[in-house]
Amino acid sequence: MLCTGCHSQFSMKTFKPVGPKAGGGTPEPSHGADSDMEFVTPNLTSDPTGVTGKLDENAFVARILHGRVHAGSIMPWENFQDTTETDLRSVYRYLRTLPPVQNDVGPSYRKVGWKPGDS
Repeated sequence: MLCTGCHSQFSMKTFKPVGPKAGGGTPEPSHGADSDMEFVTPNLTSDPTGVTGKLDENAFVARILHGRVHAGSIMPWENFQDTTETDLRSVYRYLRTLPPVQNDVGPSYRKVGWKPGDS
């Protein structure tokens, strides 16, 4: 599943995975005009710090169908515009089968250099 490629930590030298599958990604600079901001892909696992641990299936489907919130995000939101609700429910259920990873990545969209405790 392509979700886990971006939603897992990787080495900036080798681009190979270095963290748990779907446990949250590596912060990257925004790809928009907001150069003082960065994105980090959230933990998608069922741990309480993960997306599928925080959102039930209906809320997950609604979030994906809502689409892009931040212009500089590299998430390919437009690719999900025509995805059926049934398929999105399948994605959610697959993500729930992955081992839970305790990793609160903080806000997905934040100031470059954000650290826990920053507002």
